Amino acid sequence: MELGLCVSMKGEDLERLQLPLMVTQKENEETLCTAFTVSVDAKHGTTTGVSACDRAATVLALASRNSKSEDFNRPGHNFPLKYREGGVLKRAGHTEASVDLAVLAGLDPVAILFEIVDDDGSMARLPKIFQFAQAENLKIISITDLLRYRRKRDKLVELAAASPIPTMWGPFKAYCYRSLIDGIEHIGMVKGEIGDGQDVLGRVHSECLTGDIFGSARCDCGNQLPLAMKQIEAAGRGGSWCISVDMKVEESVWATSSVLTTCRMMGIGAQILQDLGVGTMRLMTNDPEKYVGLKGYGLAVAGRAPLLTPTTREKRRYSETKRAMMGGMSMNPT
Repeated sequence: MELGLCVSMKGEDLERLQLPLMVTQKENEETLCTAFTVSVDAKHGTTTGVSACDRAATVLALASRNSKSEDFNRPGHNFPLKYREGGVLKRAGHTEASVDLAVLAGLDPVAILFEIVDDDGSMARLPKIFQFAQAENLKIISITDLLRYRRKRDKLVELAAASPIPTMWGPFKAYCYRSLIDGIEHIGMVKGEIGDGQDVLGRVHSECLTGDIFGSARCDCGNQLPLAMKQIEAAGRGGSWCISVDMKVEESVWATSSVLTTCRMMGIGAQILQDLGVGTMRLMTNDPEKYVGLKGYGLAVAGRAPLLTPTTREKRRYSETKRAMMGGMSMNPT
């Protein structure tokens, strides 16, 4: 098996070493939005930078608190990755998981990360990974395991305010949560009493400036949120949670080039749901796999309710890409 090696690091260390992102967040078309920086090799104690010894020397230099920017050649053969503050609770990715594990072990926040390539050149799947772990006497942990652990010990949001709000659909109660990581505020609109938290009809809606506010015809966000609120009002119990993220304008650009990605940042939303007493949800979404990670936070999706909105010529390409890449349901053609 051959290993492709990356080094997960915190942003403060990358800034200290003057290692900028390879592309901006807006330009990032990598499937999982992985934040690659420029590649590097250590200047000292290496030759070509390709050998295992050279790579190890570079990793040790990256991990050293005494290293400086001038200690590295750019480009190189090692790929630092930028860790998102908050770790797997903010973004459930391998970059975040590897650094979180290092910190939990009492080590510096730097970790070697690699994917295992099978003998035929394809990525090794879980059964092969288990075989490899057994042969090498290695332990295996999933991101879901790490999520459960951190969920029990870390808090990412706090309730900032709550107030009844009359809406065009009926009376709701608004809950404003503030992120303890970046200060961004997130809104939950709750109808009725959550009660035992079971079978709660809900929508987790990522804030979309172009769709929600300006009515972009390229996406379906602006149509889905009002439809969700209407269905919650009709049910008499449930909630719509608007998660404020800075990704949606970029997603509009991605849709233009038929590149639609999911950055798996459901940690904030899941903690808000849990704080409000939600245990199981009937999730209003057209993307059956979009919120699979909720189970890692002690939440479960008991069912899925589609949000069928009219399809326009402008957003047909967006919808087709969504279905192809995310397993989404068909949109209403009328």
